Amino acid sequence: MAISDRIHKLLFRFKGKALWHMRHYSRDFKVIWGKDSISENHKLESKFDFKSDIQSFDSVFLNADRKYKLRNICEQKDLRTKNIVILASGPSAKKFDLSKFSNHDLAYVNGAITLKLDVSKDIKEYHFVSDPNFIQKNLEIFKVINFQNVKFIYSVRAFYELYKLYPDFVIKLIENFQIFDQINEPFGKPRKSASDLDKLNSNLFHYVSEKGVGYSFDPNLGFFDGRTIIFPSLQILKILGYKCIDLFGVDMTAPQRFYENNLTLSKAPSYLDRDFETKILPSLDLISSYFKTNEIQVFNHSQLSRIPDNVIKKV
Repeated sequence: MAISDRIHKLLFRFKGKALWHMRHYSRDFKVIWGKDSISENHKLESKFDFKSDIQSFDSVFLNADRKYKLRNICEQKDLRTKNIVILASGPSAKKFDLSKFSNHDLAYVNGAITLKLDVSKDIKEYHFVSDPNFIQKNLEIFKVINFQNVKFIYSVRAFYELYKLYPDFVIKLIENFQIFDQINEPFGKPRKSASDLDKLNSNLFHYVSEKGVGYSFDPNLGFFDGRTIIFPSLQILKILGYKCIDLFGVDMTAPQRFYENNLTLSKAPSYLDRDFETKILPSLDLISSYFKTNEIQVFNHSQLSRIPDNVIKKV
């Protein structure tokens, strides 16, 4: 077994412990749940305070004077009637033709934002990131792309990583940020056991203990990661009210991302082959069944995609 695989296995075992949230990128980023306080001097300093209640998932203030507030996903729920396109990082994403989807909203995941298009003001654009490694490896992206009208939907860890490395960017566009937590790796809290997750099963939450996968449409609980950013994106876009989702670049065939050749000095690790059969595919199959039952359409425009047609229909 390679040393890197042994280290990853050790970390995976460690994730089940109460100290999982003490990973290196969160040591100086203390989460205090249920408190309402304000950090000063345009810095998060040592605390990142959440205010939480039944109606909202999180409220974050970054500055005492201007009272910057990170929007929570619940606030954005508007039952959109438009369709939306998800642009992912597979090579086929480059073949996306906007002319055929000019009235669709757009969701870029990770480095697919490098394909950002010029769209009219009535088109909503989102950028989804859950992995702080993406921020670390691709910080240059945030310096060369115009994000002015983009809504950022980031995990707590991804948001913090960007704030730590590029605080001026975050402060400038703070009104555009929304954050979410991950059920698999809740920030600042121990992971829930399978029995704990079983008890949460409801109309908005479903967990299959024998497969270790689930979906959530409750921002108060957070979202399952499914080992791919596509999965939390699908859960969140459902909450935002989209009924038809078109996927581009969701190839799942190779660890190479189309954007890494030009914009990164070192590639972020990919665990696609390791996770596809055990986590990614079962997660997508589970949520696909829910979508089909609830009349939410999802289409995969990558003919070479590793995702079977019976899970997400290829067109």
